[in-house]
Amino acid sequence: MTTSPGEQAFRVAIVGAGVAGAAAASVLRGAGIGVEVFEKARGPGGRMSRRRTDRAAFDHGAPCFTARTPGFASVVAEAVEAGAVAPWEGRIVLADGSGAVLAEKSARRFVGVPGMNALVRFLLDSTPVTYGARVARVDPGETGPSLAMEDGSRQGPFDFVVVTAPAAQAGAMAPASSPLAARASGVPMRPTWAGMLAFDTPIQAPFDGAFVERSILSWAARDSSKPGRPDQPETWVVHAGHEWSEANLERDASDVIHDLAGAFATLTGASPSTIHARAHRWRFAAPANDAGAGPLIDPGMRLALAGDWCAGGRVEAAFSSGDSVARRLIELPGSALGPPSLHLGRAGEPGR
Repeated sequence: MTTSPGEQAFRVAIVGAGVAGAAAASVLRGAGIGVEVFEKARGPGGRMSRRRTDRAAFDHGAPCFTARTPGFASVVAEAVEAGAVAPWEGRIVLADGSGAVLAEKSARRFVGVPGMNALVRFLLDSTPVTYGARVARVDPGETGPSLAMEDGSRQGPFDFVVVTAPAAQAGAMAPASSPLAARASGVPMRPTWAGMLAFDTPIQAPFDGAFVERSILSWAARDSSKPGRPDQPETWVVHAGHEWSEANLERDASDVIHDLAGAFATLTGASPSTIHARAHRWRFAAPANDAGAGPLIDPGMRLALAGDWCAGGRVEAAFSSGDSVARRLIELPGSALGPPSLHLGRAGEPGR
């Protein structure tokens, strides 16, 4: 929904236009709160972003997602109806590194259309987003926190700031005087090397997505099998396992892709020449502890942190974290969000 200036009694800044940031923005805007999103990349998505080349496009981060909780399932159903999300009917299996299928994976999975970031665009709706905006830190102030940008400019003050960056980055942005700084900085994150491969001819693999064991790979997906990709050549995205990625974290991407492509050839039993092969390093791909840190809010500092690392990883966890933090902010007393004379109650109809 779009709110009028008269309804926007409060201003909330959200750092990060990934799933968590978009979910928080949707709930807050639905409650009539003015929201501004600041994203360092050129587009939305975070680890659901899409990499485009002149020959193909790749979902090189999160390849798909499930919807197990009622709240997220409801949002996904809305997104499916709007054409932003669709079920992925590809065959998903557990396989070993030689390509032998060990088990079927029957969970219902969804993808964004035409790319994974379509879900984020759907949640953001018409929320104002400033792209290419790199936040250095959150500075507290008597009238509310403000954002100190890397280019020396300043945004704010705001009534509240929600940071949805990876744990280490969120901890570095938070004021040192806030307990959230140490809490976030102490969350270990694990990296993943992703490989993007495109071919002129189809790969005759007996699956469209595979969780992989006994290989440097942990995942392989036939991106071109996903709905809404009609003009794609044969495209695959592979992810290396966390341990291998940690051991090879600082290698050059041009060297890493050779190892990933070789493991893919062993997995599928095919090694045709590629028309595109490139690796991307996700330095903060997943929290090491699936338990999550829980909702992180510092009312005195008017600061909140959200992200998949707060809720145990996965796309649904990122959504739940952003959604949960936003709803808790709505329920805070007015003194935490604005002048004592104002009180913001829980929204009856939160946004998407």
